[in-house]
Amino acid sequence: MFAAYLEEKSVWEFVLGQPVLCESLEWLGKYAESTKIGDYQLGKPNWYANVHGYSTLPESECCWENHMHTIDIQYLIIGREKILWASVNQLGAPRQYIRDKDRQEFDMPRFNTSQLIMHPGMFAIFLPGDAHCPKIKLEESEILRKVVIKIPSHLLKERSCLVRQDNITK
Repeated sequence: MFAAYLEEKSVWEFVLGQPVLCESLEWLGKYAESTKIGDYQLGKPNWYANVHGYSTLPESECCWENHMHTIDIQYLIIGREKILWASVNQLGAPRQYIRDKDRQEFDMPRFNTSQLIMHPGMFAIFLPGDAHCPKIKLEESEILRKVVIKIPSHLLKERSCLVRQDNITK
């Protein structure tokens, strides 16, 4: 997992040298705040941004997940939420796998996990093996506006993944 503020490019640009990651973050900087709710294709099959909103929930109502072949970039536009993180190897066997969403789901662990408090303008990157539990409320439930960019992990190996405004379709 990697987390930073999108506006602090000097913090993340040298770490995230993969074109698909940099271009995903550039898309967030240009379009996230003004894009309507929905899915937006980003130039390669299964690489897309999902703009959505929801209310945060008590931790007991949230789901632990891991993606085996997909990288998540979660970017918060409005609201605050807690996301828990653990290595997928710590969680034991998944209770189910949803193939079309590349999502393994796990029972709540019985050990302390790492937590990330997300604020507007922050993003977090979850790689395969980075089990995470989003949507958790802080003191009170909040309505969030968020973008999750889904990147097929095989695109990290490609040299060029160009995102252009004319390539973005809903």
